[in-house]
Amino acid sequence: MSRGCEGALRPPCPIAARRCRRAQAALLHAALLIAACILSSDLAAAIIRVGPGEAFTRIADAAKAARDGDIVEILPGEYRGDVTVWNQKRLLIRGVGERPVLIADGKNAEGKAIWVIRNGDMRIENIAFQGARAADGNGAGVRFERGRLEVSNSSFVDNQVGLLTANFEEAELIIRDSLFAQAPRQTHSLPHLLYVGRIARFEISGSRFHQGYHGHLLKSRAP
Repeated sequence: MSRGCEGALRPPCPIAARRCRRAQAALLHAALLIAACILSSDLAAAIIRVGPGEAFTRIADAAKAARDGDIVEILPGEYRGDVTVWNQKRLLIRGVGERPVLIADGKNAEGKAIWVIRNGDMRIENIAFQGARAADGNGAGVRFERGRLEVSNSSFVDNQVGLLTANFEEAELIIRDSLFAQAPRQTHSLPHLLYVGRIARFEISGSRFHQGYHGHLLKSRAP
């Protein structure tokens, strides 16, 4: 309420009140639309299972079928020579139960790694990467190129490089509760258990490194 010249109280302007109500309704409508989009995205996400007796027995086939926002679950067992590139923009890839072991067995994706993470917001949980080799001496369990990657409760054993990143300044890497071990005894290229390039952010916690060979246990150029 406001006062006039004589000090009498005036009622609120009806036009201003209507405008306020319309603005509030518009904000509520926008919030409901955002919530609906998030909910529909979550409902649309599929769970893709890989393993004996499942629709997909090879991880590489599941990687081709997965869509942004899906969850890929890998059952226990050994997956030999099953290398792939992940091109999705958002994905959770996790081992279910006893940690599945991905053994390179002389194969690599794009001459780089067991898995190549192209460019997205990706999470890897409870996966073992083993025996990666490449002609340039930098065969990695995981080659992380761009985007954001979070790795947890995973292991990288007997790889020329356990996990290797590119040098894109906007990339982010977070590693938690993981193991990097048993560098191969090679001399033509120094094996690093973990090599982080010039990226925007690198964070590691609760992880162990042992049995390196000439190269670094952890080498980082991140700020």
